[in-house]
Amino acid sequence: MPPLQTKQRVIFVLFLIIFVPLLSIFSIAKGLPACIHYTVAKAAQHNVTFRKTTSSKICDYGIKVKEYSYFANEEVCGLEKGRWRKFKDGDTLVLIGKRSLLGFSYVQHREKIGGK
Repeated sequence: MPPLQTKQRVIFVLFLIIFVPLLSIFSIAKGLPACIHYTVAKAAQHNVTFRKTTSSKICDYGIKVKEYSYFANEEVCGLEKGRWRKFKDGDTLVLIGKRSLLGFSYVQHREKIGGK
């Protein structure tokens, strides 16, 4: 393999100086709270109210819920197709997961068709 030219070395050093710390900061900012959450969280259930159905490549057979409206957490994905079609406004869904001071994360859901 031929030695790197001066221009290539400068680009490589700039990459190391700029992108590696930036990627490290993002991974710590996302990963550290998740690790803390999963170590201290306790089992919990959370009821959410149906707003509308949605389906995409990322979230197949999902529903948008009224309790969450942020970009990254407004959908509950992976519902059964038959149950997904039966949801109406006001129906509830029970999310089963873990709760801590940092938030709630669900690992499964149980549908409650027909309201509260």
